Amino acid sequence: MAIYKDEEITSTEELIEVAKKCALAAKKAPKVAKTEIKTAIVAGEDIGPMADVLEILGEGSAFIRGDAALLRKTLEAGNPPVVLLIGVDASSGVGWNCGACGFPTCAEFNKFAKENIGMGTLFAGPSCAWKILDHGIATSWAAAAAWRYGVDNRVQASTGVAGYLLKYIEGCTVVFGVTMGPAGESIYYSRDIAQDVYSEQEVLEMLMRNIPTTFHGFPGDGWPKVKHRPDWFEDWRFSVITKVPEIEKKATEIREKLTKYLEEYFAKRKG
Repeated sequence: MAIYKDEEITSTEELIEVAKKCALAAKKAPKVAKTEIKTAIVAGEDIGPMADVLEILGEGSAFIRGDAALLRKTLEAGNPPVVLLIGVDASSGVGWNCGACGFPTCAEFNKFAKENIGMGTLFAGPSCAWKILDHGIATSWAAAAAWRYGVDNRVQASTGVAGYLLKYIEGCTVVFGVTMGPAGESIYYSRDIAQDVYSEQEVLEMLMRNIPTTFHGFPGDGWPKVKHRPDWFEDWRFSVITKVPEIEKKATEIREKLTKYLEEYFAKRKG
């Protein structure tokens, strides 16, 4: 007979046990193309490097900055989430010649992918559409399994790419993270932590950039005005397609900073 207190019931070990079951669910999920699903569970101190990577990437992405803050703050509080990484190698076709990838045959896709595989904004491509579909199904099954255990979770490309870059999971071209816990209120949707990360002006600008139609005036003249402030009609602003040198420069700086961090991280692991 024993008495289990809150901190024992909601410990990292308990989340890891749920994550294991979610990994089994991902592997058991129905598949269109018999794609091999790979999984890895990240917990404890190994969450730290993920937060480091996301903080670097977050310098160029407001959304990733919020995910980085979530990992960092929960880690500092001694109550970090557990991340289930789910990945696939989608760099080869399945021999169906369906054309969904843009190539007439799988043989042509395979030849191109072998010679031209490379990083996109987050992951490597090109990808077989059917394997990407299987990856999505597997990830959904894992998240559904966590839900059945009443464990808060969120599917994130951000934690997936962190695990991918840190080689916590290998042999994959696309990786998602199913971030689970910590116990308590749902931090992935109530987003209390975000209040410390974003100013009111930043939130407004993020919404304008990502849901622009909500902030557009009448488009009848072909030049819809952007409602960028309460008296927007006194100071007309317009949506335009243009290059932003500052953003391009920042992206280069982030890549260089991330490369330096990863080189130092892997050198330290070897040592």
